[in-house]
Amino acid sequence: MNKFVRTVCLGLLVACSPNYVDGVTECGTNLDCPNDWVCRINKCSSSAPAPVDAGPNGSGGASNPQIPSGGTGGNSNAGTGGSCSGIPAKDECQSCILTSCCDNLLACSQDKTCNEDSSGPVWDKFFNCSLDNCKICALKKTGDACTASSECASSSCNDLWCTKVCTKDSDCGTNSKSIANRCIETKAGTKKCFPGCTNNASCAALAGTTCQAATGGSVCSL
Repeated sequence: MNKFVRTVCLGLLVACSPNYVDGVTECGTNLDCPNDWVCRINKCSSSAPAPVDAGPNGSGGASNPQIPSGGTGGNSNAGTGGSCSGIPAKDECQSCILTSCCDNLLACSQDKTCNEDSSGPVWDKFFNCSLDNCKICALKKTGDACTASSECASSSCNDLWCTKVCTKDSDCGTNSKSIANRCIETKAGTKKCFPGCTNNASCAALAGTTCQAATGGSVCSL
């Protein structure tokens, strides 16, 4: 859980901080890069000429984020209810952190030790807020390997991966490797989410599956 939440936190810091440079900023996954950028050979990369300003204050907000004020939450680590509406969330976990720990996130984006080294008291407060208030971050995403439904944010495991009923690909989101899942009709006639893949190695954690062509992209399937 700690490792996953840490990755999410770092991804959100990139989204609200001006300290990322196309092809220069280091990354481990797509979550470490600004929204709609990708992690390519451990560097954040975008086809756009410049990253979109995702600051909380609208135009120019990311260059000089302000720590909002507001009433304190019930948890000692909780955020104070400030607005982070300009920062994009990629999933329910990030959305929860933006809602519950907004002021901690913005404070971290302005603190050099927190923002660049992911350490120090400001980072600890931000990270602990995420752990305490966003339990969904401990659950597996749709498309991730599972053995029980209790492991999944969708509350549904088919004994191989976390899945859910869907009507379109966008309902399925991405797995923890940031690979887009697909909405596929099953033999039973119900549309459900299947793990997206780029090659058979992407399906290694799902016993007996291979990467197979499907409408809109490839999926792991038996």
